[in-house]
Parts: sequence; structure tokens; C-alpha cells
Amino acid sequence: MSRPPRALALGLLAAACATAPPAQPPRAASPAAQPSAAGVPGFHALTPGGVEVVYDPARRAYAVPSAPGAFWLDGHYYRRGGAGWETSAALEGPWQACPPAELPLGLRD
Repeated sequence: MSRPPRALALGLLAAACATAPPAQPPRAASPAAQPSAAGVPGFHALTPGGVEVVYDPARRAYAVPSAPGAFWLDGHYYRRGGAGWETSAALEGPWQACPPAELPLGLRD
């Protein structure tokens, strides 16, 4: 007695699924899969402009390994300059004085 074509197709489909390798879960997007500052501890990420940053829990901001003393938080870069802190939307500047009230809490002395 022969099987109906539909039952045969379902059987073949079940056999194919049983022998297929397990599906790999989707990889989460990694902000910085190969950080250039691999020796720097902390969470590595990239800013929207592609600058690598590393989270500094003591400062509650992201340090910029390529620009020592610079930090990034909420779309702005910060660095010490002159008599206080400076801020910029881009790491290359232009930099302007940052009023103490606008400085992130972790960067205040």
C-alpha cells in the first residue's frame, strides 16, 4: 500500500528538519567587536560618529582612549581646558567653555 503524496511530503519535511543543523541565534550588534584599546577595561562602544569610547564607572561617562582626558556622554565630548572644562559636539572641535551647571555629574570635581 502506498502513502498519499501529502503524507510523504510531510515525512520528508520532518526528516529534513531533524537532520538540519540547529539554527544559530541572531548575533547581537556589538558596538565595538574589535576594540583598538583592548587592554582598557570597561564596556567598549562607538559613538554615532564612529569614535571608540570605553565606559568609566568612576566618572559615569565614556572615556575616549584615542584622546586621553576626553570623555563622551549624551552626544557631547568633554575635556579639561583653560580654567575648567570644555565641550564639543565633535572630538575635533570646535571646543567651547562648559558652564559647571552643564557638566555631567561624574566629571565635576
